[in-house]
Amino acid sequence: MLFRALRGSFTRGLAGMAPVVVAAEALILRPLLGVEPARLRATCIARGAAPLEDPSNQDGRYARTRLRLAPRGDPLPAASALASRRAREDAGVATRLALAARLFPAGCAWLDLALLGSDRTARLALARLLAVVGAAAHAPGEREATALLAAGRGTLGGARLLPGGRWLVREAAALAPPVPATPGVTWDRRFRLRGGVPPGLRLGALGPAPRLRQLAPHLPAAALAALPALLSSDGTPALVPHLRWPSPEACATLALDFVAGEMQIMPVSGYGMPHYLRTEPADGRREDHAT
Repeated sequence: MLFRALRGSFTRGLAGMAPVVVAAEALILRPLLGVEPARLRATCIARGAAPLEDPSNQDGRYARTRLRLAPRGDPLPAASALASRRAREDAGVATRLALAARLFPAGCAWLDLALLGSDRTARLALARLLAVVGAAAHAPGEREATALLAAGRGTLGGARLLPGGRWLVREAAALAPPVPATPGVTWDRRFRLRGGVPPGLRLGALGPAPRLRQLAPHLPAAALAALPALLSSDGTPALVPHLRWPSPEACATLALDFVAGEMQIMPVSGYGMPHYLRTEPADGRREDHAT
């Protein structure tokens, strides 16, 4: 936690080593993190086993080693205070995002930078939104989020804030390549495919599609190009569930869930999309409350 704090992590990024890590290669378990090293050594020696030590744990050239060897008091009060602060920040971020942002099932977000503000809560909120739209495992640091907020445009963490600061979309250069369109597959770490899938298709980015522009006139072209689509073998779009193209009936058996990490944000089906695409998001008088 100290190491991350010194590197400028947000409060949400201040965490110790995870006791469980789910990776593609293995399930990593660390059941003894809460046991003091001295007790572990004594237990090994009492059982006749020589403990193995990582030499870098005593190497003062590493910052983590210097922090570990420095005198410290009881960490529990500090951890409790951190948890309370994190809860307050989470509540503030949720309130600010509800006021100044709208997240769309197309994987993009609409922003009102004036309502978002420029204080620490605004920077935290923007960082959280960047992680969702950019499919990042962790939110960017405070320094980077502050610079993007001040500039009002630019790319960060796989997301792109368009000129004018109204739209946050997926960065085109960071999009994942197409994958075989099989039920349950996740593409670009953001969209999960469900339902009956026609054979021989791949799931990937729609790309430039000027002839489909009229189906989502309120979305910027960059957001439209990053939409997930089922592609034919030659790369041309065959089905675009978010746009109900080529017809609602053709997309009726499919569903694409916009996900972020382990959270399912919005389920989308061929028949469900009219609730999301009906109105211009900037016009509060015509806001679609079902969305």
